[in-house]
Amino acid sequence: MSKVYNEFELTFVLTLKGRANYSESWIKNNVRPGYRFYVADGSSDDLNKQIFEKNIHKNLVYKFHGEDRTIKDYLNKIVASILAVKTEYVMLC
Repeated sequence: MSKVYNEFELTFVLTLKGRANYSESWIKNNVRPGYRFYVADGSSDDLNKQIFEKNIHKNLVYKFHGEDRTIKDYLNKIVASILAVKTEYVMLC
């Protein structure tokens, strides 16, 4: 028997570093009701921050984790993001 999932049991974690020109398109094409989204930014500028501050989706959280200067910074960002998620399931994007 397959399990029926309730709304908001899954959070998608999107890790960012730059490429803000894709962020608006990502929001438009991926954010859907029924799921949670956690955006973990490690950019060296604030262009992604400006885009996500305009966010109107209640199921999307944006957080700047400091610039990803090393792989250790990036991995710490992922760990902190997963620990911040409160749903049963997490998927990294």
